[in-house]
Amino acid sequence: MRLTGNIRQYDDYNVTSPPSDQGLFNPGTSGFGLNSSTAAAADCSIVGHNVTTDAATTCAAIAKSLSVNAYPQKYNISEYSVLTSNPSLATCDISADSILCLPQECTTYTIATNDTCDSVAVLAGALAGTTVTTTQIQSFNPDLGTYCQLMPLRVGKQICLSPNGGFPKIGATAGAQPSATPTALAPVPTPTISGSTSACGRWYKVQSGDICQTVALKNSVALTDFLTLNPEIDNSCSNLWLDYYYCVAPFPPFASVTASPIITTNYSSATIMSYTIPTANYTPTTYLVALTTAGVEAPTNVADGTRTVACGNYYNVQDSDTIDSVSELVGVNSTELETWNPELNSGSLPATGSAICIVFPMGNYTLVPLAPPINAYPNATAACAQYYTVKSGDGCSSIAAEFGLTSSQLSLLNPGLKTDCTNLILGEAYCVFPTYPISNIDTGTGIPSNVATGTITDGCSEYYTVISGNTCVSIEAKFNLTSAQFLTYNPEIAADCSNLQLGLAYCVKANVTTGHPTSGPPTNLASGSLSNCTEYHTVVSGDSCPLIETMYSIAAGDFFRW
Repeated sequence: MRLTGNIRQYDDYNVTSPPSDQGLFNPGTSGFGLNSSTAAAADCSIVGHNVTTDAATTCAAIAKSLSVNAYPQKYNISEYSVLTSNPSLATCDISADSILCLPQECTTYTIATNDTCDSVAVLAGALAGTTVTTTQIQSFNPDLGTYCQLMPLRVGKQICLSPNGGFPKIGATAGAQPSATPTALAPVPTPTISGSTSACGRWYKVQSGDICQTVALKNSVALTDFLTLNPEIDNSCSNLWLDYYYCVAPFPPFASVTASPIITTNYSSATIMSYTIPTANYTPTTYLVALTTAGVEAPTNVADGTRTVACGNYYNVQDSDTIDSVSELVGVNSTELETWNPELNSGSLPATGSAICIVFPMGNYTLVPLAPPINAYPNATAACAQYYTVKSGDGCSSIAAEFGLTSSQLSLLNPGLKTDCTNLILGEAYCVFPTYPISNIDTGTGIPSNVATGTITDGCSEYYTVISGNTCVSIEAKFNLTSAQFLTYNPEIAADCSNLQLGLAYCVKANVTTGHPTSGPPTNLASGSLSNCTEYHTVVSGDSCPLIETMYSIAAGDFFRW
């Protein structure tokens, strides 16, 4: 198999031209994507180069070795990137004379049996020539899953240990000098992005090869401050626009205190920014954020039964598709696909051309409750992400089947609704999808419907619902807890217990531990962690960075630095 085409080598990545109304199909990415039915071809000159196959081939063959313009060349990319860079491909069986867009090369690795993201990250440090974290491995290879749970299904496949195009070449130069602090507002240049603050003392025009980190380094501004000044930039910096201006220094500076401007008729618009300056003994407050129920807009051809709540991407069923082939294509096993597409319980896909959800929350997630509609059943659980209004001809069994529930689960989500359905009311809206996994709907051993937002749900084995007269002290005494334990299990509660809420359920028993001082580094010390630390913590099920930071009263910046 020979590929022909024009190759351009790039050190630049991450900067894009202003987006059109359409985008690349990118299944399996963290966050929420775009509908594949409206995907447009990428401008390949930005992300890599075009090649044309002269014989039938596969993603694996292309990823591992290419022959371009009759000159043998090994071009290392992941199999997954071949598929996602070419939205016209339905499978990895590629026909002759196909024009493909291939990304820039990365440091590659073939997954072995028993590999995990953690073990691969340790190995990647040597192969990629720099420290690589588990999170980076997952970001380079979204097909491994949100929690790297799909690694065992990828044994034998080639993945990336570095970004396509390699890590950016950044560092100190002889001529680098700190930028001066602005002394006045800078004129707003053209073009700028909608969303950047107008309270700006210096602007910077994005150059080819820039990423958010390099922009921050070039202008001596903290990355967090750069994102604060330009809140329209997403967390992955995927929408940084080439040749546009961004604010890189506020005026007045963040560290100064000035009076708020007086708005007069001379102003056409104004942005007032206010920040609390941390003191030396500042203790951060952290919160666990629930997943949004928004997702992306559902297409008009969405299949009957497919959930549109928090769905981040849809896939149009093709003629030759099966549940197994779609599962392999999008990197989600068939059992997980059924959680957001209950109609797949029948064992077959919906009609060709129908759209099913392929990107959705997995694990022990918590969605944001939906505001009850005006016709909501009065006893429906408050922890509800989706309601259904009863129509003529409906019954409990038909409603339960449509939304992947049992009749018992439907009754548990709507207390007072009889399992024999004799009191189902026409025109009323009943809860058909909770804010927590359906598998946790039971008679009391799972996550209660009134669990407080922020309370841990992964690892908690007992909850308590606050009643009149309760305080943190009385709850701690009732369940033999220390204050540190109670706040660890429920990190959203303020230290003075001022936001404990009547009627909400809080965790009072869990397998989360609090760690202990050691005389030296433990044998299970994570790669990259300091070895001269005075105290270590072994991660257990249910842990998260905010949880650990709250447990030890440390700032997020210090935790990542150590």
